[in-house]
Amino acid sequence: MDSGSFRAGGSFRAGGSFRVGIELPLLEVRFRDLNVEAEAYVGSRALPSFTNFSINMVEGLLQALHLRSTQKKHINILQGITGMIKPSRFFKQYILLALTNQTASGLFKTVASIGRNMTISTTLGSFSLVILFVNCGYVLSRDKVKSWWIWAYWISPMMYSDAAIVANEFLGKSWDKIDPTTNETLGVAVMKSRAFFPHAYWYWIGIGALAMFTIVLNSLYTLFLTVLNSYDKQQAVIVESLNYESHDSARGAIELTSQSMVSSSCT
Repeated sequence: MDSGSFRAGGSFRAGGSFRVGIELPLLEVRFRDLNVEAEAYVGSRALPSFTNFSINMVEGLLQALHLRSTQKKHINILQGITGMIKPSRFFKQYILLALTNQTASGLFKTVASIGRNMTISTTLGSFSLVILFVNCGYVLSRDKVKSWWIWAYWISPMMYSDAAIVANEFLGKSWDKIDPTTNETLGVAVMKSRAFFPHAYWYWIGIGALAMFTIVLNSLYTLFLTVLNSYDKQQAVIVESLNYESHDSARGAIELTSQSMVSSSCT
């Protein structure tokens, strides 16, 4: 683990005032030749079936009693990975991806509330996915979008998500090497090559836009569920158990009536 510099400076003046300036350390976690292994069942034993669940429970009990060794296989997830983790950028990326997930959830709930039918909702959802991905700045860069279609670029939630992800990644220290031909950092050169906005404040613009999209789409979802009716006609449903109860009550009434008639004739 490498840490940044820690500096403290002060000055003393006549009159007893003393000022101290402190620069907080910056933490960076560097790793080299990182290996991550896991134990898991492979083959048919990995299937989530009731038989495998029962066998795993019995094997776990036997392993706890040291009567049997584990049947899991060692799997390499990461091998020989070298890199660096910055906690600030990591948490910023996590918040951004969480907001993107909430925006996507609100979008598809809104599409489902508009469609009100499996076939229509699936068609609208597929169409909206095509529009979002084509106009997000990744498939087609901003300078490749036609002028009469640029409005779809600016209203696409994925555009703001991509712009924030790119700003958070390519403006970091990993991409701050200066290109002598353009006198720009490598990250800025990559962003300009795809017509992304090379400014750090676009991360916060993306965060605000995704939060706004999440609120608006979930509000529309609630509104459409309240206002729009289903395409199918409402039909009354007769439960068979109620018919049986009505038949039993009618039969009991008939028997009671017959018994009263017999008793009255006897008297």
